[in-house]
Amino acid sequence: MIYLGWYDDTAKKSAAEKIEEAIERYEFKYGVRPNICLVSEREMVEHPQITVRPAAHLRPNYFYLGYDEAYGPVVATSPLKGNRDNAPIQIATARAKVEAPPKRQRKAA
Repeated sequence: MIYLGWYDDTAKKSAAEKIEEAIERYEFKYGVRPNICLVSEREMVEHPQITVRPAAHLRPNYFYLGYDEAYGPVVATSPLKGNRDNAPIQIATARAKVEAPPKRQRKAA
């Protein structure tokens, strides 16, 4: 599971507004819509687009968004990272092995 940590201590925003902004960032960064949000127990709210669960280890103003297969299929939100008709897609959890570039050789003096 990939989580995005989001911190927002703006007093003028509600927790639901902060979650909405975090959802937008998650979609922009990963190309899929998250389906779960972990919040501190004091900031527990209902949200129409995502399952919100309290987490005792989180401090106020911290939000962790992610995708949990138990809560439904992944929906692609970006044609660049998924298919164009927004059909469910699979998330690749393994990262491709990237080889380091060759070291530069110094010229002999």
